[in-house]
Amino acid sequence: EDCLTNTSAKSITPDIHRAEALIETAKERISLVKEVTVTTCKFSATGGTDGIFNKKIDINQESKNLFQDGLFKDGSLFFGVFIAPISQLTVSEFYLIPLVPVSFLLYFSMAIFLLYLYFDFKVPKLFGVFTFYINFIYGIGSVLFYIIFMIFIDGFSVYHFWNIFAHGFLGLQAVLILNYVSKLKIWQYLLIFFIFIIKDFMDIFYGTFAYFIEYDFGYLKYFVIGMILFLQIIGIILLKYSKEIN
Repeated sequence: EDCLTNTSAKSITPDIHRAEALIETAKERISLVKEVTVTTCKFSATGGTDGIFNKKIDINQESKNLFQDGLFKDGSLFFGVFIAPISQLTVSEFYLIPLVPVSFLLYFSMAIFLLYLYFDFKVPKLFGVFTFYINFIYGIGSVLFYIIFMIFIDGFSVYHFWNIFAHGFLGLQAVLILNYVSKLKIWQYLLIFFIFIIKDFMDIFYGTFAYFIEYDFGYLKYFVIGMILFLQIIGIILLKYSKEIN
């Protein structure tokens, strides 16, 4: 506002073109804020030469709106866990949404896989491999990740401590179902591995992993990705050399 009313940008910097750019940026951001209400959204403006304006949904407020009867006392536990990462994406990045809800995919795929086994149905080959692979990588990986997170990043919390067991249990299940997973050709394993490499790349550079957006991991970010990459390689080896139960 100071840029607009007092033209302070022009008086502080001798670069007139830069000052005018700052004024235009201020006008644009004020116009964007006027288009929403305070009760539905929170904003985090990131400045820079690219002029990016990232919108973040206030999950706590949205949870109260959705669950007014108090069904979920802590809206973030059930609603925010799956929606919060998606809310970090700008409108132009919605094509990245399939790469975001990893926890949901773990529980959903494992539940479907176990139903196949319970009713003695034959598990589709690609689905079986996908279920083992994603649960093994992110189940075991989450155990290591949350330990690192609580020690080096944000300290102890009951929620993150619980996630060690909630995701680690899925990693254990992945190991137990390994011999029920059908074999694939080597090129199919490599294709699945390549798809998960794309996921790694998106987590680092496109913000599809919410923790990398909300917290400053520094060089630990690359250690975490390296850890996940190591588990991806181990997962492929286990799939290749496991004994299939017919």
